[in-house]
Amino acid sequence: MKRPSCFVYPFLHGCSTHRTWALYSSKRRYSSQSFSSFPCIVLKKASCHFSSRNKWWNLVMKQSDDSVEKKRLSLFGVCFLVITYWWAVVLFPLFTALFPITWVMDRVRRRLLDKIAFLWMRLTLFCCRVRVVIQGEENLPTVDRPVMYVANHQSFLDIYVLSALKPKFKFVSKIEVFSYPIIGWAMALAGYVGLKRGDSRRQLQTYREIVRKLESGISLVMFPEGTRSVHGKLLPFKIGPFKAAKQAHVPIVPLTIVGTREVMPSFAWLPIAYPRKPIVIHVHPMIQVENYEDKQLADICKSVIEKPLESSSSSSSTTWNWSPL
Repeated sequence: MKRPSCFVYPFLHGCSTHRTWALYSSKRRYSSQSFSSFPCIVLKKASCHFSSRNKWWNLVMKQSDDSVEKKRLSLFGVCFLVITYWWAVVLFPLFTALFPITWVMDRVRRRLLDKIAFLWMRLTLFCCRVRVVIQGEENLPTVDRPVMYVANHQSFLDIYVLSALKPKFKFVSKIEVFSYPIIGWAMALAGYVGLKRGDSRRQLQTYREIVRKLESGISLVMFPEGTRSVHGKLLPFKIGPFKAAKQAHVPIVPLTIVGTREVMPSFAWLPIAYPRKPIVIHVHPMIQVENYEDKQLADICKSVIEKPLESSSSSSSTTWNWSPL
């Protein structure tokens, strides 16, 4: 048997051995089934054999060349990480000390822990000089009225930015975030909802928990796209958030976040640019769920959320303002 003219790397720069990379040769294509001893992920258009570091990183991160060339570690991102964990370490003892009190007096809502969590995120934004502007603040519900917030998701920074809203709420986040030191532990103590992807049984349990929290008077924030958008455009909406809101008989408040992608894109774990312009949250009018079906609610919210994104992209192309630090 003729030896294939391609290279197989069982271990590639920190990737685990079960994530093996197979490369295409310029003459013949080899599928992952050709290598029965271990699973392979076949990457196209790699005949250059990683001659450039940017091109290799592009293949690993599955991003466009333009995005990868802009990706770099900035001093602002490092400062953001240090500041957010410094405040987390400072506030976590208070958080844990107040947990028994909230467990006895406010076991379901845990509003006191929510206030500390929002204080941590707001202090991080304030110390990093990240400005947030809220448009349509009159559309926010009263403090005691539970609603389902649905927002576009372009960056990890979206969670910090949403803390600028006055009404308190809890996030529905992927379950892996709860394992993060200090920050994830605090989310678990505050009663945030963890979602495990790819597990239908756990997803059903999470759905029931979301409905229970809404019926208990707790407002929730969900990202119906299910993941962060790479290109900044809205991904197809999932029906789950709208079905839960309809079952719990709570209204929906659509939110549009503009400006976080330029500061911290979806592929970045830290901010890579200093926000020279304020990040804007558009609060849209409340939608009553009784008048629509689940799919109609998803379509209406998507069209409403998409309008500010289209106007911002048409007015100016995406610019990357690097931190002067």
